[in-house]
Amino acid sequence: MVRAAGDTAPSTGENGSARAFRLGARPPLDGVRAIAIVAVMAFHAELSQAPGGFLGVDVFFVLSGFLITALLVEERQTTGRLHLGHFYARRGLRLLPALLILLAALGLYALLDPHHPEVQTYWRDALSSLFYVQNWVAAAGEFQIRLLAHTWSLSIEEQFYLLWPLVLLLLLRRRVRPAITIAVALGGVLASAAARYLLLHQEPVHLQRVFNGLDTRGGALMTGCVLGLLVGWRLLPTGRWFRQAAAVGGAVGLLALLWAMLGPRYDGAARILHPGRFYEEGLPLVAVATGLIILSVVVAHDGLLARVLALAPLVWIGRVSYGLYLWHYPIDRIIHPDAHTFGLSGAGLQLLRLAATLAVVTLSFYLAERPVLRYKSRFEFRRPTQETAGYVQP
Repeated sequence: MVRAAGDTAPSTGENGSARAFRLGARPPLDGVRAIAIVAVMAFHAELSQAPGGFLGVDVFFVLSGFLITALLVEERQTTGRLHLGHFYARRGLRLLPALLILLAALGLYALLDPHHPEVQTYWRDALSSLFYVQNWVAAAGEFQIRLLAHTWSLSIEEQFYLLWPLVLLLLLRRRVRPAITIAVALGGVLASAAARYLLLHQEPVHLQRVFNGLDTRGGALMTGCVLGLLVGWRLLPTGRWFRQAAAVGGAVGLLALLWAMLGPRYDGAARILHPGRFYEEGLPLVAVATGLIILSVVVAHDGLLARVLALAPLVWIGRVSYGLYLWHYPIDRIIHPDAHTFGLSGAGLQLLRLAATLAVVTLSFYLAERPVLRYKSRFEFRRPTQETAGYVQP
């Protein structure tokens, strides 16, 4: 079993019910987000120091799977039910405001400069991003996606949000044993790996399909789900030895993740691993490494890794990481080296891109996103005063 920050071991009250799991605020997880977004931004900025920065997307996937599953388990234990309508309302309030602002701003840019090469397919791309099907558009490989090419990963996450809570709700309503539920999640991990393997070993190999498919990239999300179930149901040991092992595992996971992102093992102009190695070795490595980091900061919450990841700058970057992901790519495409913006190049141009991204993201977060997030409280499940109240065995 796992002890959360400030928690004691699961107890049993006079009525025989155990204390419900509570995720609570976890600043180190914002630090994990910070690592992921910095890596992705460095890759899109074509920095040679981060040839594997694109793997940061899979860090986001694992973290999303963990957080969503842990929160759903907490709601079930606390209230005895899962209110999926409220879940989707919370997701919409978190994701849509920033996306709509981005689409509106880029739409205005497309109207003002309709002949710019980057906006030739903008309206089609905007619709596929808004309805979260950009990954399948990219998987088809029939169109060139420009300013919104990066929204493929947002589409995968949203499709996951639609499917996994429904599956979990069905399993819980049927009172399926925790071991079987975890086996289902593990089956999702293995099924994703199998889908990648089969598609990579057919002729001709369609890499865009493998790279962008929910089935082929969902393994990282389901890895997070497995961890969320284990943590939420307190199925992990609580002893000091386990906390120490988790701390060591988190350090190893972080080193492996940095090695994958920064290591000089990438070939070609696209700076991408050989397809077989990337899909069959790279993705599982990142998923496991990220899982070890998450487990470490949840279990060994007072350990060195957790304290480092909870540093204020990392936490802030993590909290605005969604906006950074949305805005950095189109800004990089618009402020392109070929445009010779203000006569800048090299480091000067990169600093201009970064400054523009940070300025826009800060305004969006504090003036639009955060005010809208206040309405999430209307859809939050209520936690009883006494922790034993409302607990439901898994």
